[in-house]
Amino acid sequence: MKISINSNYFRARRLGQPPRSYCEAALLCKNAGFDSIDFSCSSAFCAADDWETQAKQLAEDFSKNGIVVDQTHAPFNRYAREENAIFREKLRRAFETSAILGAKRIIVHADEYVAPDGKYNSEDACKFAYDYFAPYVELAKKRQIGVAVENLFEDGRCGENRRSRCTSEVDELITIIDSFRDPAVTCCWDFGHAAVAFGDKMLEELKKIGTRLSSTHIHDNCYGNDAHLPLFFGKIDWESHIEYLRSIGYDGAFTYEFVYGCIPDALLPEYLKLAYQTANYIINI
Repeated sequence: MKISINSNYFRARRLGQPPRSYCEAALLCKNAGFDSIDFSCSSAFCAADDWETQAKQLAEDFSKNGIVVDQTHAPFNRYAREENAIFREKLRRAFETSAILGAKRIIVHADEYVAPDGKYNSEDACKFAYDYFAPYVELAKKRQIGVAVENLFEDGRCGENRRSRCTSEVDELITIIDSFRDPAVTCCWDFGHAAVAFGDKMLEELKKIGTRLSSTHIHDNCYGNDAHLPLFFGKIDWESHIEYLRSIGYDGAFTYEFVYGCIPDALLPEYLKLAYQTANYIINI
């Protein structure tokens, strides 16, 4: 199992210092031992007029430095709620960027459905997700990349204890993936999201996904807060999950996804080495 990480997280620097370039951040990860990176096709990146030029230059820079892009992450529209046409163009650019960078697959959130009457309907949400992403799946196939649908969790945007987010239940995730009837459409299992959504039952839910699994987002939490903590800083039973991944012959990457905080420059190389060593420990336990 290869070890990967979302390198864009390490662009940020403390105390108002200018950010690192995409390549500088990726090199820090490579030098710490990581086999590949997860590149975020952020909303800002996809909005740039020169996005394609940037993507091609990045592909060249990554290649020169031996940096492998294993997967990418598409932007999502749940919180900003941009006009549909604008967001859909950003999605298209994210798919094209992923192909330019040589990624195996792109990770998407299939939660664009908004109930017209405020009453969530799972069947309608799954059909909406299929129709919404079908053109992008076709584009991905033309560009010879896969699409992995990520498990999510209810975030309370429509009130506590109310459904509003498609794929916060595994049955919906399976319905959407299987509706494509295509091996190019798979699942990215986000362990932190699963811990928030399912708590101690998260491994049982992962087992429902089975061999649909192609990708991961690795981070820890204490059930209820999507904190994106390092491994062993929360309550997830990593040993049992790794045992299960091994049992199904999972051959995708073990991919960290950090979000919050910012590591000081002086500590970052050792922090990254520790993150790599921790992942290497758990996948070989």
